[in-house]
Amino acid sequence: MSQTLWWKSRTARVSRLTCITVALLSTGGCPKDEEPAEEDAGDAPYAHAACPADLPELRIGLTAEGESGAVQAELMDADNIPAEQFLNQWEVQLQEPDGTPITDASLTVTSFMPAHSHDGRKRTTITELEDGRFDVEDINLWMPGPWEVRLTVESESAGEDYIVFDVCIE
Repeated sequence: MSQTLWWKSRTARVSRLTCITVALLSTGGCPKDEEPAEEDAGDAPYAHAACPADLPELRIGLTAEGESGAVQAELMDADNIPAEQFLNQWEVQLQEPDGTPITDASLTVTSFMPAHSHDGRKRTTITELEDGRFDVEDINLWMPGPWEVRLTVESESAGEDYIVFDVCIE
């Protein structure tokens, strides 16, 4: 099957699935055997999501508070300020709201692009340092737009918490 023919048949399948989804969510129906218009054949450039204007600037010393309020994370170091497309490395410190380091925590970090509902497609490598600090490698922000760097914290003393750093890739 030629590349053009494959794309047109894929576009037709996606169009039909979209129509079925819309039909299920509304009272309308789908037109029978409607083929996509020629301009829908995939020649348009892929649209990247725009970053919100009020997104805080990524900088050393930036803090983000956990959902429960028991833990906050502070960006202590980063290989790229501002963050760059593809792999980034951060050092973060987990602390109580008063700044006291949390030394009994475990950390999981993932990157996620909410505008497109996909993750960074690479597992981060986390090394525990000392005094509640963690080196986080391979934070993959692989396309332009807004990203969330999500930290899941488990601590005997502070409990569980979920922290998000919002990041924009230009």
